[in-house]
Amino acid sequence: MNRKRIIMIFPVIIVFIFLMNAHAAIAGVSDSQKQVVQAIQLVRSAKGAIARDNAARQLRNVVLATDPTTIDDETIHAIASLLQAREESIRYWIAEALGHFGARAKFAVPKLRAILDERECMIAETSSVGMIRDTLERIGEPAPERKCDHYILPK
Repeated sequence: MNRKRIIMIFPVIIVFIFLMNAHAAIAGVSDSQKQVVQAIQLVRSAKGAIARDNAARQLRNVVLATDPTTIDDETIHAIASLLQAREESIRYWIAEALGHFGARAKFAVPKLRAILDERECMIAETSSVGMIRDTLERIGEPAPERKCDHYILPK
């Protein structure tokens, strides 16, 4: 009787093990990846300029503490999407985070250059321009020559 019970239970155990391995493969996202995704969500959900700045700085800290190879391309694109922020401090932290990925962030070059075109000649207390230039270099793209012969006040 025990032998029949074992023979009957054996296929169930095999299926259970298979399903657990499949679940582990799907859930096999690294802790670093999870932390970066959570930090992105925090930037998106933060209310107010100070909270958004702090969240963006924290995202940069999390990114710089990771091995860039443990972060997938979809997440790097999600980080780059935060460049749409109007706040210069957020753009600064996001640009620095993108620089950590080097050439893998090359897709962000047009947006980074657009921000340079928009902001480079503006006088501002906080500016992302210097960090964007550094990030372009880290990505492997030469930063364009500085074009300002005069400066304007931001709107």
